[in-house]
Amino acid sequence: MIDEGEKSGGRDWPRTQMENFRTTLDECGLPDMGFIGLQFTWCNKWEGPKMIQERIDRCVCDFSWQSLFSETVVEHFEYWRSDHRPILLHVHQVHSIVNNGSVSSARRFYIEECWANLEECADIVANSFSATGSQQGMNELI
Repeated sequence: MIDEGEKSGGRDWPRTQMENFRTTLDECGLPDMGFIGLQFTWCNKWEGPKMIQERIDRCVCDFSWQSLFSETVVEHFEYWRSDHRPILLHVHQVHSIVNNGSVSSARRFYIEECWANLEECADIVANSFSATGSQQGMNELI
């Protein structure tokens, strides 16, 4: 846990443990990815005043991963056969890797009508889509 708001019930966690964990994540460049769903990821399965809930499971990533997969969503599900909630990481890549290893934003490919009359047009279009890895776009064109 990184702060008191991530716990309900039971004894308080030592503040220094939470500060040390938060500092370690910051120093390692690992921001919390956030989540959708209910906050707490663990429960002691008791009812009433003895119930303890905590957010002790989380997804973190470094900034380079975050820039490649900036549309990623972390989802907390209902408890199922465990005292921990299942967590699903929906990964959506919004960038593509080009041949030299650098990262570039995916670009839309446009075709001019006059190009369609050229014999080599089909090869040029096919090569363009295979270079970006977008077969879906090629299928939409055809």
